[in-house]
Amino acid sequence: RFGPRLGAVVLHTCMCGSGRVEDTQSIYGLIHLLIPLPTFAESYTESANPTVMAHANQCPKRPHCDLDRLVRVVKLVGFVNSTADFSDQPKVINGASDFMVEALGDAGRHARSAVSAASLPFGVAVEIEGIFQIK
Repeated sequence: RFGPRLGAVVLHTCMCGSGRVEDTQSIYGLIHLLIPLPTFAESYTESANPTVMAHANQCPKRPHCDLDRLVRVVKLVGFVNSTADFSDQPKVINGASDFMVEALGDAGRHARSAVSAASLPFGVAVEIEGIFQIK
C-alpha cells in the first residue's frame, strides 16, 4: 500500500507512524480561506477520532504491534492545510490531542507540533503523524 515506504516503523519500544489521512475524513480544503476556523474546529473534533485511532491501529495484524502494547502517546504532529496568513494551527489540532487524552487518560498526554502546509494529500484539511511508546 505504501510502496517503498512503511506505515509505521517499530524500534524497540517506539513506534513512529507515517502521516495519516483517513478515507472517511470528510473535511477538505484550506482552513481560513474556504473553511472558517469555528466551523472547522467543531467538525474536526469529530473527524479527528478516526485519524488518530488509525495510528493506534496502524499494524494490528502484525505480531509486533497492537493496541494492547500501547503504553503512551509520545508526540503528535498535525499538518494544517491553511493560508499563509492563518496562525491558529494549534487550535485546529486540539481535537486530535483532546481525543487522545479522552481515550487514553494520562497515557494520551503528549508533546505536539502544529504546522501549516500549503497543500496536503487528496486535498484534506489535516494530516496527523504520531510517535507512540509500546511494550
